[in-house]
Amino acid sequence: MASLSLPPFILRRFGEGSLAIRRSLLTKTHRRAKIFGIVRSNVELFFQRCQARCPCQRVHLKRKFDLMSRIFKDWIILSCYQFVEIVHRPASLKFKQGVHMRQGFWTAVLFVMSVTGASAQERTPSHCHALADRSLGMEYVHKASWQDPVAPETVRIQYIAHASFLIQSTGGLNMVTDFTGFVGSARMIPDVVTMNHAHDTHWTAFPDPAIPNVLPGWGPTFGEGIDHSLDLGEVLIRNVSTDIRSRFGSGVEPKGNSVFVFEMAGLCIGHLGHLHHEPTPEQYAAIGRLDVVMAAVDGGSTLDLPTMTRVLTRLRSSVVIPMHWFGELTLGAFLSGMEGTFQVVQVPGSSIEMSMDRLPSRPTIMVLRPEFLQEQE
Repeated sequence: MASLSLPPFILRRFGEGSLAIRRSLLTKTHRRAKIFGIVRSNVELFFQRCQARCPCQRVHLKRKFDLMSRIFKDWIILSCYQFVEIVHRPASLKFKQGVHMRQGFWTAVLFVMSVTGASAQERTPSHCHALADRSLGMEYVHKASWQDPVAPETVRIQYIAHASFLIQSTGGLNMVTDFTGFVGSARMIPDVVTMNHAHDTHWTAFPDPAIPNVLPGWGPTFGEGIDHSLDLGEVLIRNVSTDIRSRFGSGVEPKGNSVFVFEMAGLCIGHLGHLHHEPTPEQYAAIGRLDVVMAAVDGGSTLDLPTMTRVLTRLRSSVVIPMHWFGELTLGAFLSGMEGTFQVVQVPGSSIEMSMDRLPSRPTIMVLRPEFLQEQE
């Protein structure tokens, strides 16, 4: 590790003090700096492996690593300062202060262990108050118009209708899922639309030519499927193909549906589309862990409720947004079956804003009420 000089405020504290004290202090400082360097390099290697396995968490992991580094550096400086303070104290006080310094070191070590341990879990816990830890979680639900700017490192999700959602980024990108050609009276041209063709309520054959990116969830030939990987800078959109019941009579259409995944603001946001079967192990692996997932919960035309419950549990999502429900009875049946595993939050509106530090510590179902887009008056 590079040589470490004493901070100016410590040198000023010494004044014209003993050279022996200076040497002793530098020795202790270098020893702690060496420990810091070893621990930091090992933790950095661990975080790199975590990022490779879960790229959606890369922003959050980097923040944790930087915070860990600052904690250790502060401990080195503080231990130096404490040493300066106690060199002329009585022996009994020196012993007590030495204990405090060692406690400071182990506090920093335990902090690193907590950081790395949290990163190795299925979901990295939030540093802030989790949505599920509040009475109804409403502190983290912001009633913002779809025309308002989106805060940094945040994603706004608005339920439009049926299986259509507007997903908005900080940079102003507008993405609509299961686009039918109509989002409301608002004069808004999406930057990206995704579609699935199990039914006419999930796609349109005539999307507006002004839409820059139209992503169908099926291939040009029956059963061929399609692969998307659209990188828009702050957003990466990809898909995983699944089978559907054939629209042309009995049988199955291979790769006729797509699960679309939006990687943005450190989050993985998934839209399951018109899912007709539980994903295979290979499909689960391709989808990855979804922080937020929009899932059809009708229990009939898509998946039956027990199977959908199993899928959502397997995806280990922090937030589940029900869609494709045909009335309160259908929605209520789904919520009743999930209450033992998920907390249920009734959102007073059609949209939520999510970020890494708002992910709940307990899996939560966020019930949004669909609303077509309208211009602000």
